[in-house]
Amino acid sequence: MPKTDNTLKLPRAKNQPINLTQKNVNSAHPRLEEYFLRDSKLKGFNLRIKPTGAKSYGVSSRLQGTGKPIQRIIGSTHRYTAADARGIAKQWLQDINAGLDPKQKPKKIPTPKELLEIYLTHKDLRPNTISSYRLHFDKTLAKLAHKPCNEITSDELVNWYTSDQRNKRQISTERAFSTLKTVLGFAKTIKLIDSNPADIAAKLINRPKEGKKKALRMLSVVDDVKPFMNAFLEYPISETIRDWIVLVLTTGMRKTESMSLTWDQVDLDKKLVTISDNKAQRVLFIPMTGLTYSMFKHRAAKPNADPVYVFQSRTGGHIKDTRKTLQKICEHANCFSYTPHDFRRIFGSVCSELDISEQEIGKLLNHSTKSVTDLYIQKQFDSVRRKYDKVTDFLDRLVTLGEAKEEEPQVISGTSVMRAIFYGAEMMPDAPVTLLHVQEEQMREERYWDGV
Repeated sequence: MPKTDNTLKLPRAKNQPINLTQKNVNSAHPRLEEYFLRDSKLKGFNLRIKPTGAKSYGVSSRLQGTGKPIQRIIGSTHRYTAADARGIAKQWLQDINAGLDPKQKPKKIPTPKELLEIYLTHKDLRPNTISSYRLHFDKTLAKLAHKPCNEITSDELVNWYTSDQRNKRQISTERAFSTLKTVLGFAKTIKLIDSNPADIAAKLINRPKEGKKKALRMLSVVDDVKPFMNAFLEYPISETIRDWIVLVLTTGMRKTESMSLTWDQVDLDKKLVTISDNKAQRVLFIPMTGLTYSMFKHRAAKPNADPVYVFQSRTGGHIKDTRKTLQKICEHANCFSYTPHDFRRIFGSVCSELDISEQEIGKLLNHSTKSVTDLYIQKQFDSVRRKYDKVTDFLDRLVTLGEAKEEEPQVISGTSVMRAIFYGAEMMPDAPVTLLHVQEEQMREERYWDGV
């Protein structure tokens, strides 16, 4: 009786992962149906084997990482070695990932403005940053933005940067140049150009030394905190901007995060502000102090309080620009002109004056770090609140409550000053002092420096 073959024959896979070495390519045999060998080291690189025995290299990937994969044939194994095909495949896959079809080469090299849009698809940037980059190309870089990348020269960049027109707008010019340099570097990475002309131009132009400029600005900002604080409590401004200044002065919050603060981020029961969408891309918990708690309660109780935004604008939405108001306060104080970001500088400087460590200041300001640990846990809230309280007390004591007289002790400083003047709380005066006491303190300071 003949033997029967009971072996179950499974269909062979049409896609097999394998290291596409020359040996493996040569040993690949045809089958009844077409199949692919997918390279296990370079994702997207493959070898197609037809039933006739014809073999060809190719790539498969998604344009800019989205949509249906596209298949592109490199060529026959008779024309390319496995190593040569791998090199071509690597370049083609880079092109496809950048949004360039290797079989449909552009008639011209893309312009910086066009390349910017491709670059943005590879980066997880905030909407404000993207808008800023686009604005650079539309305005400051208008003459260069529509020129093919391979036609932009370093001499052209130097002339553009150093022109009299650009020197009048040094900050915007520098930022636009940095953005263009990044985009042209991306063009070099994906081999659209052989070299980045901005790298050469950067060595030829006199770019501003940001570190020195920032340090000098910081000195001016810190020196004028006392006159600013006194003018802030004296000069009449809108309650909305006043309350916003109270918040950023005593917490160091970023401009956009503070101005766009919503009521669902404010928990008056837990006395906590939660900032989940921020530049550092991690949740920041800000415990309220007595001052900020009174401020939030005051705003929530207003009859015309906005249901969404804490600092509502008269025209709808949230406030976006406080520069005119800050300018008026600074003119009244006859001090350095502050910007919204200067309040972060003041907060950091006061923390340093209070001997708060650099690491802790970074946490309070929510600076980006490599750590993925949560910034604060519940047990730390009281400790963090005390640090915010110290900053608030320091700023309160800069407000002049009176001048010491020679005979009678006078209160010349105190805490809860902003809270008392703005929100009706009780002021906490410091110990009264006489003019003699103040003069003695001045004499000790002079002796320390003069040595006599």
